[in-house]
Amino acid sequence: MKRSISIILIVILIGGIGFFFWQKNSADKAATSTQRSRRRNMTITVNKSSLEETISGSGYVKPIEENSLSFASRGATGGEIEVIKVQEGDRVEKGQLLAEIDSDDERLDYLNTKNNYEQTLISGSKTEIEEAKLKLEIAKKSLGGTKLKAPFTGIITEVAVEEGDYVESNDTVVQVIDNSAYEVEIDIDESESRQLKLGQKARITMEALPGEELRGEVVDISAIAEEDSGVVTVPVTILIKDEIEFIKSNFSAEVEIIVSEVNNKLMIPLTAIFNEKGQTKAMKIVDGKEVPVNIKTGVSSGVYVVVLDGLVEGDEILINTHNAGTTNAQNSKQGFGGPFPPGGMGRGRK
Repeated sequence: MKRSISIILIVILIGGIGFFFWQKNSADKAATSTQRSRRRNMTITVNKSSLEETISGSGYVKPIEENSLSFASRGATGGEIEVIKVQEGDRVEKGQLLAEIDSDDERLDYLNTKNNYEQTLISGSKTEIEEAKLKLEIAKKSLGGTKLKAPFTGIITEVAVEEGDYVESNDTVVQVIDNSAYEVEIDIDESESRQLKLGQKARITMEALPGEELRGEVVDISAIAEEDSGVVTVPVTILIKDEIEFIKSNFSAEVEIIVSEVNNKLMIPLTAIFNEKGQTKAMKIVDGKEVPVNIKTGVSSGVYVVVLDGLVEGDEILINTHNAGTTNAQNSKQGFGGPFPPGGMGRGRK
C-alpha cells in the first residue's frame, strides 16, 4: 500500500514539474512573439530627409495700401460736395478724379492772386515778386485741393458722402485700397524674434481658401516691440506672393515663417530619443537586441530631430521609447529617463 502511494506521488511530482516547464516555455515563446511583434511595430530604419524649422503666427489679411481720403489731404478746408465721380467697387487709376467740392471762393482767390503776380512782375522789386509768386502757388494748391483724386491705382471700398453734403476738411469722403497685392501682419513672441530676417519664406493658409497654401515673404520687421498684458511681441509683415482671385481684406490667416532649412540629413522622431544621466541616447537594434547608443542631435522640428553623430543610414532603432513595454522597465532599472520633450528643441514642421 505504501509503495503504491509513493509511486503515485512520484508520478504527480514529475507531472507537476513537466507542466511547470511546459508553461514556462509557452510563456517564453509568447513573450518572444510579443517582443518580435512589438519590434516590428515600433522600429524604423534611419534614413536621410529634409526638415524645416518654422515660427508660427496668426493675423488678418490687409491690402498693401489703403487710405481714407478727405479734402484735408488736398489742402482744402472743406465745403459742399458738388460732384462724386465714383461708387463702391469701382476700379480707379492713380490721379483719377473721385469727388469735387464747391470751388468758387478758391477760384476767385486764385484769379486775384494771379493778377497781382503778373502786375508785380512789371513794377515790383525782387522781394515783392518772390512774395507774389509764393502767394500764387498757395492759391493754386488751394484750388487744386477742391478736387479729390486717387493717390494710387486701386478699388473704391466706401463712398461716405453724397452730392450736396457739406464736409469738413477732415471728414472721410471715400476709402480706396491697392488690391494689386495683399499682406498679413502677425505678432511674434520676443523670444523668437532674433530668428527673423527680411526675405524669409513663409507659408500662408486661410479658412476662406481651404486646401490652398500660399507663398509668402517677410517684408517688414517692426523696429518697436509691443506689450499687451505683460506679453511682448514684435509685429511682422508677410507679403503674399501668389495672385489670388478670391481674397478680401480682414480674412483670417495662419502663417509659418521658415527660419532655417536642413536638407539630406539623418533624422529620427523625437520619441526615439531618451536621456541617461544627461546623455542623449537612442535604442538601436543589434542582432535582434535593443542596445542603447549615444547620439548627438541638431535642429528639431518639434516632431523630428537631425542626428549629427551616433547613427548611420540604414540603422534600425526603436521608436516610442517612452511606451515600449519591456524596454521601459529595463530603462527604469538602468536609470534611463524618458524622451526629450519637444519644448526647447525648436519649433517647426517636417
